Amino acid sequence: MKIDLFKTNGSSPLHTENANVPVPEHDDIWTVADAARYLKMSPRQVLELTRRRSQERCEHPLPYFKIHSKCLRFRKSDVQQWLEVLSRKARVQ
Repeated sequence: MKIDLFKTNGSSPLHTENANVPVPEHDDIWTVADAARYLKMSPRQVLELTRRRSQERCEHPLPYFKIHSKCLRFRKSDVQQWLEVLSRKARVQ
């Protein structure tokens, strides 16, 4: 079974830069629980960050992609880059 990792919510750096860029083999794919554990949040908080309303209101939305309608996944590199952007923004303010 082939999974299209380029179907994202549009906030993924790979999606916005160049859709033909291959995903590195070492780039882990996380579940909601994995992302929550890494971010030290509850899975419910992570799901809230992925809701359409939260994505539209946020200047830097949490990057994720859907395998099907209820199966969310996160790339480790995307989440780490998202944290970097948020930390840079916090330092500026």
